[in-house]
Amino acid sequence: MRASKLFATVLSIALAGAITAQDIRYELGLRVRAFETAFEARCDDVETRARVCPSLERAVQSFFGIRIDEVARNMDEARRLLDGDQSVPPAVQWADSLSLRLRSRLVDPKAAEVNFELRSAYEVDADVPEDTVLHLQLVDLDGKPLQDAATFELTEVPLRDALPLALATAGDHRLLVEVRCGEDVLARHEQVLSCASDLAARLEAIGALAKTKPNDSASATARGLARLLGKMGRGATRETDVRAVRHLDQLERLAAGASPFSIDQPGDFRIWLRTPRATVASRVLVPPKPASNPLPVVVALHGAGGSENLFFDGYGAGKIVRLCRERGWLLVAPRSGIGGNAPVDAIVDALAELFPVDRQRIFAVGHSMGAAQLMAHASRQPASLCAIALLGGGGTARASAELEALPILVAPGEKDFALGGARRLRDRLQRADVEILDYREYEATEHLGIVQVALDDVFAFFDRFAEAR
Repeated sequence: MRASKLFATVLSIALAGAITAQDIRYELGLRVRAFETAFEARCDDVETRARVCPSLERAVQSFFGIRIDEVARNMDEARRLLDGDQSVPPAVQWADSLSLRLRSRLVDPKAAEVNFELRSAYEVDADVPEDTVLHLQLVDLDGKPLQDAATFELTEVPLRDALPLALATAGDHRLLVEVRCGEDVLARHEQVLSCASDLAARLEAIGALAKTKPNDSASATARGLARLLGKMGRGATRETDVRAVRHLDQLERLAAGASPFSIDQPGDFRIWLRTPRATVASRVLVPPKPASNPLPVVVALHGAGGSENLFFDGYGAGKIVRLCRERGWLLVAPRSGIGGNAPVDAIVDALAELFPVDRQRIFAVGHSMGAAQLMAHASRQPASLCAIALLGGGGTARASAELEALPILVAPGEKDFALGGARRLRDRLQRADVEILDYREYEATEHLGIVQVALDDVFAFFDRFAEAR
């Protein structure tokens, strides 16, 4: 890709992040995860990849062109094509296009109800089928119903109404959403709805933390969580599901001077890592069964237009989380800015203040922009890394004796718009005499799907060098 085209592409992604409301980004996330969840069992099948590849390519192009409704349409189309049946009834296409938006995703269980709006995420040329209803069921995280399902007659869109919360208990819950026509379920998905007891008082108590000046990662995390939960308490939708009650409990422990961060407390954490230059919003996985003490670490750098949530909730519906959990490795996904550097060493240093980190087993994977940022960092400080993987991207390599010793995997998709850049990077690395260079092009794979398709191979590559160290 020429420099002018690359600049235009990056600029368009930046604008998409700036002008697109969080609830739209949330809705796109639901559709991406629905596709990736269904795709996971079939992503090794080349015929399946070939069938969905054109829809995914159109989704990526629409994202670059800031045609967000078309991204949603093409992701739904790709999911339906997984089964190979292209004759989808108009009623199903119409139901897939619907988007449920809650007035708030963090409420007090004493509230009588929570308002919602059901509207179209994109236009479909179909009428509302007769005898169609919206079916909402609140269940706990294990799927146990918390109250009777609520049913709303669906004769037109948008539909505005309220979900009763009379029997809701405190906690992070799943809201099951179905569009039904008679006995048929036309579409279904789920969202997270959090119910926090004494919410107003608790939010008021933590309000001052949102204005503090942090001096370490613990205080930066307290401020970040206070801002996040404060916005959610005022009805803001974040770009992905947030288990707000869990985070509120963590914040209150931080405010009381007790850190919730240790390898004895596994889970998925939102941590604002304090580095010498900036505070970096990050997601961190602490595995339930650590492989060792200190722990191997995987640093995951997302693509342009994404955030720290992308590797945890997207990219194979969080496939990298499962792969790290299985190995007992620590995972950190920091938020990266467009055009900036990836401060991998600073991120690892900040992480090491909270968890025991094995400096000899630091791995990193980057996608698209993240791949270019990772390659730039590896050229500057190759000795700080055990092995790296560059997916759907290129970058510039600076030859050195230390870079020659760094194991590097480069993996674009055959239909990837960044294929040319990946091939040029491969050639540069060969000229730089990199001793262990694994280059793979994945058949019938484009820019978005390359992460999910390649991650198993990435971790098999990392395993080789984890064992050697």
